[in-house]
Amino acid sequence: SLIEKFTDAFVQFAPEQYNAVEEAVHSLDPEAIMRAAHTLKGAAANIGGDEVTEIAGRLEAKAEAGDMTRCAENVSELKRAFEALMEALRSTDWGGLLQDA
Repeated sequence: SLIEKFTDAFVQFAPEQYNAVEEAVHSLDPEAIMRAAHTLKGAAANIGGDEVTEIAGRLEAKAEAGDMTRCAENVSELKRAFEALMEALRSTDWGGLLQDA
């Protein structure tokens, strides 16, 4: 199904996107933070990962404002939300859900 394709792609590629956000925050590079957070935000939005989308959006805005302290705080929050989303996606039986619909 289409939802399975989207979620499989997210599970496969999003860890790389999340790692890029973390690396950019640790290197204190606002441009890299904005790019990486924007990419992760879009990917999460495509699969309904609202919390990751919202936090990545805040991170992107804080980087644009040059607020590296808040970026560091937001990346911790993002990690928690990202890990929860990944676990939920990995443990969901999409085929079973779609058959029950």
